[in-house]
Amino acid sequence: MIKYLGSSADPDKISMTVKSIVPFVVFLVAAFNLNISQGLVEEYITTLGSLVSGFFLLWGLTRKIYYAVKK
Repeated sequence: MIKYLGSSADPDKISMTVKSIVPFVVFLVAAFNLNISQGLVEEYITTLGSLVSGFFLLWGLTRKIYYAVKK
């Protein structure tokens, strides 16, 4: 598991801070009277996580290829 997502009490579990992101975003959306469901928020967060993961995957592959060619 990623170091920053782990719980301080049990590093093998996801931290409460991460677990509370979706309900907090839903609260903010409701506070600003925007019409969005919790499922949609979860979908956006999943999509964002996938994009970030994809970026780091491409970054790592690019570095790997660069250093392989450099040798």
